Amino acid sequence: MGMETLLKHCQQENIIWVQLFCAKGKQTFYQKLGFKKRDAKMPLELFCLIVNP
Repeated sequence: MGMETLLKHCQQENIIWVQLFCAKGKQTFYQKLGFKKRDAKMPLELFCLIVNP
């Protein structure tokens, strides 16, 4: 199951937002899917996406 499929499932289930911790070097992958970078002080980078505004 790809990330797009998971995000579509979240929309269908009325999940409002998704957050994940991203390994260094993988930020661009998640940003292309619409995830936004959060607090830069964390050891792993936190990204969030609102799937059902």
